[in-house]
Amino acid sequence: MKSYMPIVADYFFSPKRLEDYNRHEQPIIELAIDILTTHGVGGKFVESLIRYRYDMRSAASIHGWDGYKNSRPVEMKTETINNTKRLNCEGSFGEHRDETIRKSDLFKSERPLLYSIGVDNVTGKCLYVMETDTKKCKDDTLLFERLNAKSPRISFAHWKDQTKSYKILYKNANLIVAKKTEFSPYLYACLLSENGV
Repeated sequence: MKSYMPIVADYFFSPKRLEDYNRHEQPIIELAIDILTTHGVGGKFVESLIRYRYDMRSAASIHGWDGYKNSRPVEMKTETINNTKRLNCEGSFGEHRDETIRKSDLFKSERPLLYSIGVDNVTGKCLYVMETDTKKCKDDTLLFERLNAKSPRISFAHWKDQTKSYKILYKNANLIVAKKTEFSPYLYACLLSENGV
């Protein structure tokens, strides 16, 4: 896996096109594009790319955190453009069962870093990476209330007012502008603001 990771990460996080790679690299990237653009399949692959790029340690459990960065737990939510909704840093969690701790309680006690990742459905390229530090979110933030649901669903609207808690680590500004209608107005404005990288 490590041998193709630098090539795929370079493609995923750059404005380069498939044609910019040599004949040995192109089949690797074509396979990655197929995985990244297939609904319901690409999320775990994206998590690998994020861990690679941001020097995170992998988490062993499929039902636990998605990684660790400097000993902090990391939760990742990937959203791919589709024809049913606009991108808005949305994510869902498995249904709460009586024997498990509620996500809101887990997030409040462990205060993970929340990574929201947007992916283009045609090119398989990363549109943005937003890091939200839940330590900087107030306990009454709507995010924690939404995480208290039996089957939690979250979106940027649930923490956008906590402006000191999130930052844009990466954005493909040209692709974001080209796909403007695919974003919620709040997220689009945030991605194109001065504080993005």
